[in-house]
Amino acid sequence: MRAPSPCPPERLVVAAALHEIAHAESARVRAHIETCPSCAGVFARRGAPAILAGKYEVERELGSGGMGRVLLARHMKLNRRVAIKMLHADRVREPRIVERFAREARAAASLRTRHVVHVLDVDESENGEPFMVMEMLSGVDLDDKIAHEGPLPVDVAVRWVIQA
Repeated sequence: MRAPSPCPPERLVVAAALHEIAHAESARVRAHIETCPSCAGVFARRGAPAILAGKYEVERELGSGGMGRVLLARHMKLNRRVAIKMLHADRVREPRIVERFAREARAAASLRTRHVVHVLDVDESENGEPFMVMEMLSGVDLDDKIAHEGPLPVDVAVRWVIQA
């Protein structure tokens, strides 16, 4: 009897549910999900939104960087949109990075200012991948604003830097 294949990182399960990974990779992950009760629990049926920690319904990826990615999700009981920051699966294996992520979450949660996003929750996925849940803000990315409008006037830039 062949040993079951190891579970893919939860981020791949989420990406497969959201159709955000290459077809070949998605097919492999979906095939695993169909035979693995643990992974099948991440979302109720094939193609359904991924459920993270039993309470966040992931809608889509908002962005990705070197350390992790940010997902748009909805807190299912509160019906509130949130942003979820998760480490990339390969970074979870680095204790130094995981501790840095935890420090970032604690530091952000301790700040009480309208100029910093509020951390609402810190948890781990079913696969042990840490994540932090933040309020979902609307607005324009500074890089996009500068790309479309050019450099900020000095007084505006100074005011924003002071706020930061």
